Amino acid sequence: MVEGKAPRRVAGQKIDWSPFARAMAWKIGESFRKVGGFYRMMYEKFYNECQTKHKDWTNVHCLNHARRVTAKLFLAHYHYVGRKILGLPVRQSYPCIMKPQHECIPPILDRASEEDRKAFYHLYLKDTWEWQTYNSWILAYHRWLKEKEETEE
Repeated sequence: MVEGKAPRRVAGQKIDWSPFARAMAWKIGESFRKVGGFYRMMYEKFYNECQTKHKDWTNVHCLNHARRVTAKLFLAHYHYVGRKILGLPVRQSYPCIMKPQHECIPPILDRASEEDRKAFYHLYLKDTWEWQTYNSWILAYHRWLKEKEETEE
């Protein structure tokens, strides 16, 4: 970010980011907006927070912000769980370190049985997240799903 705005290419200047990775992150965030699941819930959460916190931002600005933050969350989860599966050392993501009580969101299996969720937690997450935190996000996801079903009827 440069003064609160995403950097852009300028003729004659080298860039310090990967255009491919940036495009993939945008596509990841957009797919979560369209498909649903846990990351759709997070997308809506980030969008609503943006509208509340940044009243001077346009609707499109908040949509882009929510897409970007959701993609970053997913990529942090992907990185963490991938390294755990491979037996490599892991560390908490930046939001977990800087705002542990507010922004430290654990990876959630949204389409899994209760047994699979417990196994996932014990295999990969118990060293970093408390069970209560993990379970509270699962419950929040189920409440969100229920609200979605009720509004569609």
